[in-house]
Amino acid sequence: MSSRRTILRTTKKTNSTHAGLWLDKYLDERPEMWKAPSHDKNASPPDTTLVEQCRAIPEPEAYKRQFERWLETLHSMGVKPRLAAVNGRLTIGIGNETVIETGATIHQSYGVPIIRGSALKGLASSYAHQQLQETVWAKGSDAHNTLFGTTAGAGFVTFFDALPQPSTWKLRADVITVHHPGYYRGDGSPPADWDNPTPISFLTVTGKFLVALYAPDAPAWADVGYGILGKALPEMGIGAKTSSGYGRMRLHKKPLPPPFKLKKGALIKTLVTEVAGGDVILQLHKKFKKYLPESEDGYFYYMPATEVGNRTYHVGDEPKCIILDIDDEYEYTLTCRPATQEEKL
Repeated sequence: MSSRRTILRTTKKTNSTHAGLWLDKYLDERPEMWKAPSHDKNASPPDTTLVEQCRAIPEPEAYKRQFERWLETLHSMGVKPRLAAVNGRLTIGIGNETVIETGATIHQSYGVPIIRGSALKGLASSYAHQQLQETVWAKGSDAHNTLFGTTAGAGFVTFFDALPQPSTWKLRADVITVHHPGYYRGDGSPPADWDNPTPISFLTVTGKFLVALYAPDAPAWADVGYGILGKALPEMGIGAKTSSGYGRMRLHKKPLPPPFKLKKGALIKTLVTEVAGGDVILQLHKKFKKYLPESEDGYFYYMPATEVGNRTYHVGDEPKCIILDIDDEYEYTLTCRPATQEEKL
């Protein structure tokens, strides 16, 4: 028996398919009524098939631009976001209501997994009053109330939802196998070797997430929050099944810089195509071409002889340069100078 609406039975996945929507609406058959076909006893049940389908959905093309906009917005607010890398696997939102009874927390617009800010805040709060100095971080203490707030007022620090860094994350299929379902249901039957195990499929995540804490009135408190999360994420883990090792993460100590922009003062890598009259004619290295506002045809990049000085360049060299000026009023012209050793680092 199909569990999809009739009009959706022929719908196929594409590169723009939303993983959360597919998980919620596109189960082929009701698992409790499914039987393996006689010609294929190894066929996967519909819940396992659904999880596999969601796992295979690629990252939306538009998500990378959204992530860069969000990162730029955070830096404009004075936030110093950090990356947190999943050590093994992470399962977030497994208890969410779904048609297969195991869920995942998926971004409503972009279909990527996210970690709710409330989950990060709850983890930090729990770790602070359980593991840190009791006289300072006990619930109701001044430090705890200041950082996390109370029912009567908000704390100094805002915990934003953690978004995955583009191209670093993957949805993974995983399984919980209940070996003695009757025993666990409490129906009086003892666990036995002849019990029929029940595998339950669910989604997990690997990769890196952007953790952002905002404390506009007292930035030092955001640093305290990062410090607590830096201990809580690898020790306690976040999400479900942490007692089984899921959800352990490593918080990077250095903030993630804002996304690169082709602007004055930026460090770029170039390719020497010609040396003429002391001027060095360049091309942008291919990794920087994506930052150009439009087609590269007709654009001109160079280091004037006055900036080259006593350096010697040859066609094929790949110098690192600092952008001095960008003139795009008539013909896109980029003027630069050689980067110093300190600037190259």
